[in-house]
Amino acid sequence: MTMQKIITRLQDWVNVKLRNRCDRLPKSTQRKIVFVMLGIFALFSLSLFGYSLYRIGENRGQKIAVEHLRLLPHEITRTHKEIKP
Repeated sequence: MTMQKIITRLQDWVNVKLRNRCDRLPKSTQRKIVFVMLGIFALFSLSLFGYSLYRIGENRGQKIAVEHLRLLPHEITRTHKEIKP
């Protein structure tokens, strides 16, 4: 049996087990679980957004180092010749 078949069977087994357990829960409980998960996701995304806004001014306006993007003089002439028709 190949690894792909093993993974597929395992996924199917887990899917059936989870679906059976979730289907046994009342609809109101299922709805509550979904809203709690949505709330956790919303809090996490808002906190990540707030943290990224807080970190924006941390470098005091320093420029990003892009020295690795500069072309050497012989590369500039070679690139210019390739572009020129």
